[in-house]
Amino acid sequence: MDENGEEKNGRQSADEAHVTLLYGYTDTLPDKDVEEIISKFEPIEITLRKISTFDKDDCDVLKFDVEGDELFNYNKLLSELPNETDFPNYHPHLTIAFVKKGKLTPEMKKDLTGDDILVVTSNKVVYSKPDGSKKEYNL
Repeated sequence: MDENGEEKNGRQSADEAHVTLLYGYTDTLPDKDVEEIISKFEPIEITLRKISTFDKDDCDVLKFDVEGDELFNYNKLLSELPNETDFPNYHPHLTIAFVKKGKLTPEMKKDLTGDDILVVTSNKVVYSKPDGSKKEYNL
């Protein structure tokens, strides 16, 4: 790794493996509003599917496609709170790594197909607040 914590071949692993339920809350949203909705959640069964990529302005993202009915239900509930998300459609995924632009070859970007890779149950939700702080909730 170099002095910035990045591997020399351009890969940098995601800090915390997670599946985002909703992105875009503002700092004016009271914690109690989020907590009220999360208190209704049950543990979430998640199926990791194929590995694929998507492009961001500053990097490429290597990810697992994720399925789980509860994810869509919880996204819908959380979307009722005031937010400024600019993602009109919810596509759950689990980030594996952020890769420097240009380091993934076209062959690497091809989707990997196959059977389900893993089914897991999550019993925790982490609310990452706009100010960077985090609150953890057990389901």
